Amino acid sequence: MVLAYIPVPLNSMTEIRKHLNVGETRVKEWVDAGAPIAVEGDGAKARYSSELAALLTWRAEYSKFMLLQKRAQNA
Repeated sequence: MVLAYIPVPLNSMTEIRKHLNVGETRVKEWVDAGAPIAVEGDGAKARYSSELAALLTWRAEYSKFMLLQKRAQNA
């Protein structure tokens, strides 16, 4: 049995938001937190791109980190 991975490029802010079901503010927060999202340019003309599997993997790890951080603050 051979498994093949076919990358799913996300070539815009809209595609990233659509595939991950989040808003623009969340995507920008993730960029600041080190998500594997490339940003080219500044301001309203900024272009965002990523790859779906890489971004989903990062989000899962980031969610775990944020949960642990929250628990530590409440302890």
